This record gives sequence, structure tokens and C-alpha cells, in this order.
Amino acid sequence: MPSGELRLQLRQGGIQEIICGDQELSKLDGILDRTYKAVLKVSTTRNSLRIDQRQWLSRVRNRCKDVACLVEVYETRIFELESKWTQQKLLVNICTHLPHLVALKSTRQLQFKRPT
Repeated sequence: MPSGELRLQLRQGGIQEIICGDQELSKLDGILDRTYKAVLKVSTTRNSLRIDQRQWLSRVRNRCKDVACLVEVYETRIFELESKWTQQKLLVNICTHLPHLVALKSTRQLQFKRPT
């Protein structure tokens, strides 16, 4: 009987064979990889994101038995990561530009103040 680690490698090998053997899945795998790396780059919670991705791999992706299941979970995961990326990017933009917008607003209020 193989060890737990070897069983995991064998199971993942089967998933990798399915992914590499299907053109659409291969493409989705590449999109997911690029999306994950982009989110990781701007994330303020990188460790949490890494743990989340590992859990997704083991609890969701690796439980699929066929191409249809894998396509569905990949598309869902890509959407989830894109949503996180959009939120992180928006937060970074707000934090970066907010001081400038506040200063600009203060300047405009002073310039356009009506004489009494």
C-alpha cells in the first residue's frame, strides 16, 4: 500500500494527465496560474491566499473525476480570484489616491469659496 504522500502524488498525477490531455483545461490552467500570480502580487494577505489556493487544490480540484467537473471548478476559481484581484486593486488605488483627492478637494473648496 503506498504512503499517504505517494497516494496524493498519484492522485494529482491523474488530475494533471486529464488537464494536459484536454486543450480547454490546459488553457484554463494557464489562465488560473496567471490570475493567481497577479492576485498574489497585489494581495495584502499573501499567506492567507496561498493557504486558500492549496485548500482549493486539495478539496475542490483534486476531487474532480472528469473534464466537465474540472472545467466548472476552474472557471469558478478564476472568477473568485479575479474578484479578489479587483477588490485588492481597488483598495490599493483608493489608498494611493485618497490623500491626493482630499488635498484637491480642500484646494477647490478654498478657491471657490464665495465672498461674504
